[in-house]
Amino acid sequence: MRIVVVTATGDVSVPPVAQHFTSDTELVVVDPARTFDGQSLSFRLTETGPAVVSHCGTELADVHGVWYRKPLVLRAPSLPVPADYQEYALNGWEALTRCLMSQFPDAVWVSDYFAIQRSQCKARQLALAKSIGFSVPDTLMTSDPRQAREFVQRLGTCVVKPLAARSPKGSVLYTTRITAGRPLNFDGLIADPVIFQACLEPARELRVTVVGDEVFAAEVGGGEEAFPGVDVRDWRANAGQGTFWARETSMPDQLQAHCVKFLQASGLNFGAFDFIEDHNGKYWFLECNPNGQWLFIEDTTGMPISAAIAGMLTRRTLANHTTSEQP
Repeated sequence: MRIVVVTATGDVSVPPVAQHFTSDTELVVVDPARTFDGQSLSFRLTETGPAVVSHCGTELADVHGVWYRKPLVLRAPSLPVPADYQEYALNGWEALTRCLMSQFPDAVWVSDYFAIQRSQCKARQLALAKSIGFSVPDTLMTSDPRQAREFVQRLGTCVVKPLAARSPKGSVLYTTRITAGRPLNFDGLIADPVIFQACLEPARELRVTVVGDEVFAAEVGGGEEAFPGVDVRDWRANAGQGTFWARETSMPDQLQAHCVKFLQASGLNFGAFDFIEDHNGKYWFLECNPNGQWLFIEDTTGMPISAAIAGMLTRRTLANHTTSEQP
């Protein structure tokens, strides 16, 4: 049996999963960025036979599972070719990488690359979540200063989140609370559209990692961080300050079922969900990262997420894990 992992060389999430594979399982790490170092990637199709994928000259046959993790995102200026050819070379490299994502149709994907790309659309996420039965806060995604101003005025207090998946160089953008009574400049939205959302006061915040139908719920939080002049409302801000904490917790059966249904409707086998439970006991869906980080949750709580990923890739079931509030 062969398992292929598409990720950057040295990805720290790979060894915890690999330790759960049996001795007859071969793990192949494909780092698309290393093609520029001579680690070749090839696709061959003949008139009569199936497509053949080769990595470093070795045919990748008997692939049982493919784990799409975190390959590097290359930028044109980093490519080892003359400047006039960098955009061209990047486009060719991206096309070759996408070829890999369309192979191994009989393998278990965690998760399908194209399903991940579709699921990263925030508007699609929220609409799907609402249709499944999650509670979703009032939300506006916009580049229109007028609509943004009216939204904030109507709610009085809301949070603003980046819509872009990548932060500016040298910066990290966190969810931040803003109020209508403060001077706010919305003009920059034409170049940097963002998400405005109703501000929820959490009784607790949850990070829920779902692998297939296995649900791992953690309550997360940390100390209040000092960002002068900015009201940050994001537990991720605590990670870099050493005040982050997480502990295994329970959640309603219906909410668990909604999470599994969300993945199924999205064509995913993995998702990292963020929820807020308010002081009335109501759970609010914030987002699902279709390829989110999870190892920090396992390291902090001890929940066997890596074993569940290994089980999914090899079609083995992790028995009897539950985060249900029901006995």
